[in-house]
Amino acid sequence: MLGLRWAFTVAGVKSMVMSLWKVPDEGTRQLMEAFYKADPALPVSVRMRRAQLKIMRALRREGDPDPWTWGAFIVSGR
Repeated sequence: MLGLRWAFTVAGVKSMVMSLWKVPDEGTRQLMEAFYKADPALPVSVRMRRAQLKIMRALRREGDPDPWTWGAFIVSGR
C-alpha cells in the first residue's frame, strides 16, 4: 500500500479512501453513501469517521456489531 499511496501523492492526490480487505458491495455502498452525504467542508477523515460511526450504530441496533464492513476503510492524506 505504501507504494500505491506514494504514487498517488506524487500525482497530486491530497487524500484517499482505501479498503484494507475485501468488503461486500452492499456494505461498501452503505458506507460510501453516508460518507458522501456528510458536509463537504469537513476534512475527509472526519467525514469517514462519522460515516463509520453511523453504520456501526445501525448495525448494533440490528444486533450485528461486527466491524467487517465499516472497519475496513481508512483515509490516507489530508
